[in-house]
Amino acid sequence: FTNETVEQKSGLVTITDLAARTVKSMLKYIYTGSVDNLHTDAARLLEATDKYNLPGLMRMAEVELLSTLSLENVLDFYILADMHNAVQLKEEAKQFIMKHASEIIKQRDWKEQLGDSKGIILEIFEAFAKA
Repeated sequence: FTNETVEQKSGLVTITDLAARTVKSMLKYIYTGSVDNLHTDAARLLEATDKYNLPGLMRMAEVELLSTLSLENVLDFYILADMHNAVQLKEEAKQFIMKHASEIIKQRDWKEQLGDSKGIILEIFEAFAKA
């Protein structure tokens, strides 16, 4: 059996779950290997790279995010990396969390940032236990 998809019939692919700017950057990467606005779009591009299997762009986005890693964003980046299989970002964020844990827990909203992320909390706890 061969069923034609809407995309095959129309020759168009509709992407509704990403911002137009993100799709434009993703397409530019696919055709040129480069990206404009990586600094401002790295987090959104990381999501796209996971969904559309673009490992080279994922590495670029991870490197960009790592260059801005800080006490204020490390928990968000760790969660983002976990959600989108960004192994390098996740590992380096975990190491940063371990190194700066006493400073992170002084932040007012650190618990809210983690939310119901039981798995993430367990991973970090295990990393501390192995250190």
